[in-house]
Amino acid sequence: KEKNGLFYVPGFIHLAKRGYDIYGLETSHEAVKICKKKLKKNKLNKFDNNINLLSINDSKLPYPDNFFDNLICMSVLSLLQTKENIIDLINEFYRILKINGKMIIDINGPTSDFAKKGRFLGEDEFEYSLFNVAKNKLIVYCPKNREAFKRLFGKFTIKEIGTINFEYFDISNNEFIACVKKK
Repeated sequence: KEKNGLFYVPGFIHLAKRGYDIYGLETSHEAVKICKKKLKKNKLNKFDNNINLLSINDSKLPYPDNFFDNLICMSVLSLLQTKENIIDLINEFYRILKINGKMIIDINGPTSDFAKKGRFLGEDEFEYSLFNVAKNKLIVYCPKNREAFKRLFGKFTIKEIGTINFEYFDISNNEFIACVKKK
């Protein structure tokens, strides 16, 4: 059975229902509780122990080398603040993916609200005030173009890169999305 890692827990239930052997990783205690509650509701309790909480102090992901067949990482990269942090995580993904393993991953782009409404700090980094509240400032990384996004995946073979634009409520978003493969 394929092992599929999910670094964005909401898709967990969908894949579990379809028979995938999946693992989830979250930084939010609340998201883990909600996911476990949904697993229980859907009679998928066997995956409870596959959901891990990642601490801000963790420097390695809690999985062995060459463990996963596929990874999905959505709505995470920009929030890692710096290009260096993003590259560190991508290198961890490379470590835990099997040879020929695939990953789908996204990042906010240059016309996302993070970039448009944020204050430019340099090197594609922005300071963004969540809900326009000064104490809720985030540092986010939004590459200026596809080429800058592509360069994050030096060890991978890039299968496809695209752009997504969407709006919801008063938020306008622009993201790059990639499907990459471990060499």
